[in-house]
Amino acid sequence: MECGSQDLVCQVMALFEESEALGGGLAEIIGRLGQNASGFAGGVALFFQHYGQAFFGLLGFSFGFWRWWRYRERILHDRLAKYIKESDGRLDTAHADLLDAIQRPGPSFAFNPPLFAEGELQSVLRERRWDQTPFALTVARSADAQLASAIERISGRLEAAMNAGASLQKQLVAAHTLRGAIAAAEQKTPTQGEFALGCFRNALRIPQQKPSVFAKELEAHQLRKLGHFDRAAEAYSELLELTGHLDARQQAILDARAKRYLAEITQAQKVLGYFAGTENSPASLDAIKLLNGRGLVGYAPGALLLRENFEPYREWDLLESGDLYFFASFVYALLGGKVKAAAYLEDAVGAYKGVLDDLAHHGWSYRGARKKLRARAEQGRKRAIAARDGDYDITVWLLPSLRVEQAQQITARIRAARSKQAVAKAPQDGGPG
Repeated sequence: MECGSQDLVCQVMALFEESEALGGGLAEIIGRLGQNASGFAGGVALFFQHYGQAFFGLLGFSFGFWRWWRYRERILHDRLAKYIKESDGRLDTAHADLLDAIQRPGPSFAFNPPLFAEGELQSVLRERRWDQTPFALTVARSADAQLASAIERISGRLEAAMNAGASLQKQLVAAHTLRGAIAAAEQKTPTQGEFALGCFRNALRIPQQKPSVFAKELEAHQLRKLGHFDRAAEAYSELLELTGHLDARQQAILDARAKRYLAEITQAQKVLGYFAGTENSPASLDAIKLLNGRGLVGYAPGALLLRENFEPYREWDLLESGDLYFFASFVYALLGGKVKAAAYLEDAVGAYKGVLDDLAHHGWSYRGARKKLRARAEQGRKRAIAARDGDYDITVWLLPSLRVEQAQQITARIRAARSKQAVAKAPQDGGPG
């Protein structure tokens, strides 16, 4: 906290706090001045010769502690609230005086005269000490000069207050988001999952100039995690509308992620509908369009195309590429697109291997976050290699609630499609190939 411009004692004490040399020099001067003194003055000089620097150091430390105690964050909020209350009270009083002087229009009073009578206005200004400018010729000019200065100061304070408010809103959003992330990470029951979802929504309710893209993405992920597919799809669609202010790379990656999960939801619903008897096939052409659509209204560009412009990727971004390729391979395999399914599967194997090679080359695998990245990459590589035989194991990554026999039916369908001699030709607009 800075000293006020008129607080001389505060400024002198701040010098002692910030400069040990100043305290030591002053102690030496006092000691020399009192060398020939006797009595009390001589005792003071002797004291400063031996303990002066320690004394001024202790004085500076005590002042620093006092200043921290007086101006610590919680007290500042209380003092600001008190100041605002007192300032508003003074304004209310001044307004009341002016309202007494104003010439209010009425049935017997026209608008022609000025709103304030000159004499009464000057009386109010003098009583409220608005005639203190030394170079002003009249009370009105003195008041005008002071008010112009006040407007400039208040405008600056208002801008600072607005910036502080925006900063506090961001902090509050971050706190709610982190609380939700912790709850989601520890989720073991639906109740815990709903609590995490509530935290993300609390973050999104806080008014901001730009809604939190991060909180919106986590809300969408949590809805999908809880199995609320329709609401999750709506949240991902809303996320796509919030990324316009990001830089090109961030926007492309986030938009691709949102479309990928929209494709996963679409594919999951198709599989569930197939086993419920409401769909004739578990294959989803809409999922293909979300992944690889070109020139299609509502789909283009697809998730795969969005990420192409910012390759190559590393670490977690490269792992995400592997997951995206693996999912694309599964979707094409369900549609009977043998060529593209195999190609994307090899892309997935290559991406996972790239993550592992990068970790081995840089020796990062011993760190906590790197260990998790390595484990995820190894799992992905094994999963992709197993899928070469048609075993995509969707109960692990797409539909954990799916029964084993249902997953086996999906696997059998993919293997049957691969065994056919004639494979359907992929449509030019992202169909199976």
